[in-house]
Amino acid sequence: GTWAAKAMVALDAIREPYRVVTVNYLKTQQQLAAPHTAPRLLWRGELIKDSSDILKRLDTEAGAPFKFFPADKCAEIEALDKHISNVLNGYVSYFGTVVEYYGFDVGMGACIKKKLWFMPGVRNLLIPLMVAKGRAQYVDKARSGLGEELILPRALWENFMPPEGGGEAAVRARLIEDWRKIGDAAMGLWQGVSLGG
Repeated sequence: GTWAAKAMVALDAIREPYRVVTVNYLKTQQQLAAPHTAPRLLWRGELIKDSSDILKRLDTEAGAPFKFFPADKCAEIEALDKHISNVLNGYVSYFGTVVEYYGFDVGMGACIKKKLWFMPGVRNLLIPLMVAKGRAQYVDKARSGLGEELILPRALWENFMPPEGGGEAAVRARLIEDWRKIGDAAMGLWQGVSLGG
């Protein structure tokens, strides 16, 4: 996922070897100890469970020639990192599970269809009922990250589907705007920071 990629890019940047273990997101409660989330890194015998915490630990213990959270800009980078995580979580939730025709259908929906290989007609009726609660939680995550003015409350949705209209276009336009702002903020923070040799 997105946050695992963040940790892997950091490990690659400092040339720290690692091994990726794939987890079935439908079975995280069986495959991962609480809090059942990824990414996680087993670092020198200790389990670190958040991508930002992983980067901070690498800063203090990996001996890299640069820092992800340099002391003189740590507060600003932490604030930007938190903002990116919150906003990105909203977009991932929206486009990955809320939007029907390319998010849910090729992601979570496709995984469920493989498991329910029998009787496609019955399967297509069962899937919305099976995933309604989980998808509703993703709607809430999208609203939390992107704002209530952009993502309608789930109580207004009918048949577990987002309302039709300009909602998706507005989210796409906001995505482009947000990434420009985030890029500008990141460039401003990293001006003059050396990434080592």
